[in-house]
Amino acid sequence: MSALAEYLASSKKSERLAALSRLLPDELDLALLRDLLIIGLDADECIELLRICQPENKIAFEYLVMEGVALWDQNVAAFALRQWVAKTDCRLWYFAVAILRSPLLSQRLRYTILEISPAFAGKQVVEIVLEAEGIEDLSPTFYGLLL
Repeated sequence: MSALAEYLASSKKSERLAALSRLLPDELDLALLRDLLIIGLDADECIELLRICQPENKIAFEYLVMEGVALWDQNVAAFALRQWVAKTDCRLWYFAVAILRSPLLSQRLRYTILEISPAFAGKQVVEIVLEAEGIEDLSPTFYGLLL
C-alpha cells in the first residue's frame, strides 16, 4: 500500500503522521492538499502536509496559502506563509499586504508577514505595520523585528 493510501485509510492521528513521514512530494497534488486542509485536520497534520507539498503550479499554491491564512489555525497559517516564501516567487505578494491591513489579524501572523517581507515588499509592509492602530500593544520581539 502506498504511503498516501495508508494515510487516507488511517483513523488514528499517530498512524496518519507516520504515513505522512513516508509520503513523497509527488504523491500529494495541490487539489488533494486543498481538500485535506479544508476538512479540519489538526495543526500538526496540516503543517506536515504543507511541508511535503512541492507544487508544480506555484501560483495555485500561492492562492491556496493566501486564501487559507484567514481560515486556518494561526500556527498553520504562519507555517504556510513561510512555505509560500520558500516554494514560490511570491507573485501574489499584494495579497499578503492586504491581509496585513486587516484589524482582525493576530499579532502572530502580523509578525510572520513582517518577518518574511524582505522576500516580497519589505518597505511597504513596515510602513503598514507602523501605521496600524494599537502598535503600542505589540510585543518587544515585534519591536525588535521592526528595528
